[in-house]
Amino acid sequence: MNYLNEQNYQRSNKGVKLAGAIIIGVGIVLLGIGILKIATSSNLFEGSTGMFLIIPGIFLTIVGCIICFLLGNRRKIMAYQMQEMMPLMHEGMQQMRPIMKENVEYMTPVMQEYARQMAPTYGEVAKEVAKGFKEGMNE
Repeated sequence: MNYLNEQNYQRSNKGVKLAGAIIIGVGIVLLGIGILKIATSSNLFEGSTGMFLIIPGIFLTIVGCIICFLLGNRRKIMAYQMQEMMPLMHEGMQQMRPIMKENVEYMTPVMQEYARQMAPTYGEVAKEVAKGFKEGMNE
C-alpha cells in the first residue's frame, strides 16, 4: 500500500480507528455481561464465570483505546512532539556551533596535509583506472 497519497492515509487511518472502536465495544460488552453475571449470581460458581468475562473485557477495552486513540492519532501526536522539540534542538545547535567551528578549524590543516601526502597515490590510482578504461574500450 502506498501511504504517500493523503487519501490512502486517511482511509487506512479511519480503518484503524474503526477497528479500535469495535474492540472497545466488544470489551465493554464483555465487561457489562461479566458485571451482570456477578450481580445476579446466586452462588460462587456463577460469580467466577463473570470474572472470566470481566478480565478479558478490561483487556480488550484498554487495547481498543490504545489502537483508537494512540495509533489513530499518531500523526497529530508526532506533530505535537516535533513542535515541542524544535526549540530545544535549535538551542542545542546554537550551543554546539562554536565547538563545531573550533573542530573544523583544527581539522582543516590536518586534512589538507593528509591530502597533500596522499596526492601522488591518488594520481597513480587515477592513471591505472584510466589505463583500465582504455584497455576495456579497445577490446
